[in-house]
Amino acid sequence: APFLAAAFQTAWTRHAAALDPASVTTHATATACPVCGGAPVAGVLQVGMESGGLRYLHCGICHTAWHHVRSSCVACGDGKDVSQRFVEGADGREANNAVRAETCDACHSYLKLLFLDKAPDLDPVADDLATLALDLLLGEEEYRRIGVNPFLAVAE
Repeated sequence: APFLAAAFQTAWTRHAAALDPASVTTHATATACPVCGGAPVAGVLQVGMESGGLRYLHCGICHTAWHHVRSSCVACGDGKDVSQRFVEGADGREANNAVRAETCDACHSYLKLLFLDKAPDLDPVADDLATLALDLLLGEEEYRRIGVNPFLAVAE
């Protein structure tokens, strides 16, 4: 299954890279990838002068990133019941301050958020796999993932 997921991901990534960026349009509340229609695997908070603080959702299938407003849940659009969760280390502090989960109590869903200002070399698909403990913690609290990591498809 991981080899099939890698092959599928490679084909879709090549397709997405060949598209003219001007032909791919989306709106700021789009919940699906504008190229392949896949759900986001994670949200990435950008850094820098022009895009600092903006959230871009990242597709786990074709690696396309698209802007989505930060003030609302990606799954249901609610803005009141959104909060962030993280895994605590043995000392009671945040174990990995570069990756958190944005949870929504309105629809009981979550999406991982990667903070590039804390770790600029983060990769949405790889670091989603690396933070499986966060998925287990949220699963115990009965939250459901918004997107699926193609390399975790067998485990879900």
